[in-house]
Amino acid sequence: MQTQVVRDGKNLTFLITCAREITPYEAGDKTWMNLFLGVGAGGWNNFQFVVNRTVNGNTALIERLNGGGEAVSTAGKAEIRVSGNHLTV
Repeated sequence: MQTQVVRDGKNLTFLITCAREITPYEAGDKTWMNLFLGVGAGGWNNFQFVVNRTVNGNTALIERLNGGGEAVSTAGKAEIRVSGNHLTV
């Protein structure tokens, strides 16, 4: 897996390239293509946010994590796209 990150004044964009085609999201799957983000100390294993635990169509929630790795609040939303072995967030 390879990850590329681009940012502008307002957005971070991630391009994740996997070795194989990405399987479709299945409703309720909390482990599908999770993207963990660390922006400082604290959180769960130094990750404060997770993207893709909650997905609705082409939108994923950005959720804050507590020290136990549980989502405790919504920090925002992210647009997601899957094409073959590529995921764009």
